[in-house]
Amino acid sequence: GEIKGHLGSVYSANFSPDGKLIVTAGADRTARIWDSSGKFLTELKGHTDTVWSANFSPDSQQIVTASEDKTARVWDLSGKELIVLSGHEDTVWSANFSPDGQKVVTASVDRIGRVWDLEGRLLAKLQQHTD
Repeated sequence: GEIKGHLGSVYSANFSPDGKLIVTAGADRTARIWDSSGKFLTELKGHTDTVWSANFSPDSQQIVTASEDKTARVWDLSGKELIVLSGHEDTVWSANFSPDGQKVVTASVDRIGRVWDLEGRLLAKLQQHTD
């Protein structure tokens, strides 16, 4: 079926690893969780600009979002914001969990990739990109 609900463009759509849920990210500054049949479940609201991507943790219990507002954020499935990853100087295009679910990596227009722990601490900067 068709998944309707975002007010504006949808930029990212991903299944949870267990295949039960879908997360979408959009221009309306939200990410939204759906079940695999397309039923709307939860809105992730807190970003102040476009959400470019949203991805599940390996255990399907958390979501990380990346936004034009220069942050990435980690959420639980109820829509509660758990962590704000701030430090990028420009748009964050994408964010993903590590395979063990204990870290997040972010990519930004500021040409730096960053690795974070789930307390929001910066662990590493990936600084060799020139664009």
